[in-house]
Amino acid sequence: YGSRKLLRTVVAAVVSAMFLTLLALARPYRRSDDLCLACIANLLLTCCFASGVVIQLCDSTMYEDMCYNLVGYQTSRGASTFAVVLTAVM
Repeated sequence: YGSRKLLRTVVAAVVSAMFLTLLALARPYRRSDDLCLACIANLLLTCCFASGVVIQLCDSTMYEDMCYNLVGYQTSRGASTFAVVLTAVM
């Protein structure tokens, strides 16, 4: 259902951000190149989850005012465009 999908996406973003933090602190790779690649990949994953939260907020009619107040988009199209541009830049 709608609120459960939003909750799952929020939990996924939080777990991904916590894993990124643990990865940066634990430094499990010998080569620094491998660590940088793993951190960048996890950062992109966290950004995708965060963009998914924004898109779901803006797509729902229940959170319409909250979307504009929190992220500044009135429709989910603007949030989707931002997610695509963010992915292309990364």
